[in-house]
Amino acid sequence: MPASGQQADGLHFTITGQQARELADLAGNLAAEAARCAEGSHWVAATMLISGSAEAALLATACVFEPELRDMGLWTPPKDDPTRWTLGQLAEVARRAAWLPSAHLGARGEIFAHLDGQAGDALRFAERLRNMIVHPGAYIRETLRPDVNNEQHMQLTYQLTDGIVAEIFEHLAAQMNTLSIEAKTTEPGAGRSADANQARNDGEPIHPPEQRSNPD
Repeated sequence: MPASGQQADGLHFTITGQQARELADLAGNLAAEAARCAEGSHWVAATMLISGSAEAALLATACVFEPELRDMGLWTPPKDDPTRWTLGQLAEVARRAAWLPSAHLGARGEIFAHLDGQAGDALRFAERLRNMIVHPGAYIRETLRPDVNNEQHMQLTYQLTDGIVAEIFEHLAAQMNTLSIEAKTTEPGAGRSADANQARNDGEPIHPPEQRSNPD
């Protein structure tokens, strides 16, 4: 990926390749820290961290695919700077780009209704749950809330959220793999160059560290 604001083969990117790799590392580190918190039965912290891992992965993937999102008219959250987008905004971009399958269930309604859909719908559950834990205003707005003082309840809540995030990682990995396939099949000079694809794919920014290949 080229430097921030620069273009490669006609492609514009807001963040640098180094920043994309940092997001990749952050996604993995947050997931690992969530697992450590879970081992210590710190379920509230684990739930916050695993949701943060998903946010880092979504942000990294969105930035890597910035040219495609712009072409699709999806680079449209309130702020043009993706580093200021919320988890909900990033998730909506991923759903609209068809990276995450969705039955297009409504954003509101009863929180558990989102679990009746597909991965993109289930992510709404994780979004709302994380917001309730982090933001007191969101907590009091919701009718159904996590019982943060009930250890068994929070353990089950974390395990459910962790499973949702694992599926999100799988779908984002599949999306990243499309760059690898295109890089192998595109001849230099025909459309987007293989070199540009490889530069964008050097960080594979959606896997926890133990699942990622060495980008070097």
